[in-house]
Amino acid sequence: MINFFPFSFAAVNRASQEYLIKERRYNHTTPKSFLELISLYASLLDSEGKKLQDKISRLKRGMEKLSQTSLGVSELELELQNKSIEVDEKRLLAETLLDNMSTDKVRMQEAKLLVDLEAAKCEELAVVCEEQEKVCSEELELALPTVRAAEAALDTVTKKDLVELKSMPKPPQGVEDVTAAILALRGE
Repeated sequence: MINFFPFSFAAVNRASQEYLIKERRYNHTTPKSFLELISLYASLLDSEGKKLQDKISRLKRGMEKLSQTSLGVSELELELQNKSIEVDEKRLLAETLLDNMSTDKVRMQEAKLLVDLEAAKCEELAVVCEEQEKVCSEELELALPTVRAAEAALDTVTKKDLVELKSMPKPPQGVEDVTAAILALRGE
């Protein structure tokens, strides 16, 4: 400012001289015009100062937002690292479970084969049992008339016969067999 005003006064005086030469008219500079120049300079200085302050405040806000964003990015990076660790752990756990499941599947297939073999054996045994049941049923049908006849014969045994049997010190072999059969028929 100190250098500008003397320069401006000299420039105005030179321009006035040139104006006088070219136009043959005088241009008078008064203190009022210099005061207006100072006022204009002050208003321009104030306006430019406000613009600079606005730019400074915008720059500060921008820097603050960049700083906040940088902190947010840092936090997100830390969170991402933590999540990636969790993801790796869960991936390993899933792989372990998958391995266990495949091992269990193999075991289950082996157990299924054993169960299928046992089922086949059981079916064979069931067929054999059915055949034996048929044979036993047929033999039972054949033996039932004989059992009924023996029961009927048992009804003919009297108390006198039993007393006679008790009086024998050693009954003959056939008598012991018949006595055992009688007891078996009675369920004793």
